[in-house]
Amino acid sequence: GGNLLDYIKQKESRGAMFVLKNGSESIVKKLQEKANKVNYIDSEVLEITALKNSSYQVKLGNGENLITKNVYIATSGSDTASYLHAMDEELANELRNIAYTALVVVNCGVPSDEKIIKAAYGVLFPEGTQSNLLGVMYNSEIFPHKAPKGYQLLTLCFGGRGKYDYVSSISDEEIEKVVKSELANKLNLYNVQTLCITKHKKVIPQYELGHYKVIEKMKEFENRYQGINFIGADIGGIAVPDRIRQALSK
Repeated sequence: GGNLLDYIKQKESRGAMFVLKNGSESIVKKLQEKANKVNYIDSEVLEITALKNSSYQVKLGNGENLITKNVYIATSGSDTASYLHAMDEELANELRNIAYTALVVVNCGVPSDEKIIKAAYGVLFPEGTQSNLLGVMYNSEIFPHKAPKGYQLLTLCFGGRGKYDYVSSISDEEIEKVVKSELANKLNLYNVQTLCITKHKKVIPQYELGHYKVIEKMKEFENRYQGINFIGADIGGIAVPDRIRQALSK
């Protein structure tokens, strides 16, 4: 009932920023290790259909058909729609229409003595810049131990909503040229070493105005088909903690 800022100041415990020792991918690797010890099938899901006895048939790309009482759907968007359309074409269409950002992510190093803007985690740029540069993150300002010895670690993101063609067509050589040009022109950084280039054609779902209606339809689907649970990025946030929280709630 009071001022929001006063409430934040009065809180005894505040959120903390941390990093996993071997990176976020260590979560996936650990899950894979555990999955390999159980009945694990590495195959594309082609279709899910409901059976009469409150169970479901999962048709796999390897020719197998699995019968199960419970299905946890961790995919999102058009990936989910591709195998769920037989049960609910209307929901499948809604999922197909969810927009995603497409990103080129470039990790690069600059010498430790190069000056960057201190007391900041990075800089963001407005949408529509000629180079499609969205922002530069100063990773080693947050996590110094992640930088190569003698270097500062920066991450650049190019692309944005609907930039699938840009991400698909640009070559690594072109990206390196753009990175060096952008860092020189915008941040006066000239001694740049490219470490890694990664392209993501569909990476962040866009929760646009009215997305709550899609979530409502997903919940209606869960109520209609007991045993099916959505735990993907379409519902409940996009970050790793969001995914864990959503899975535990089921």
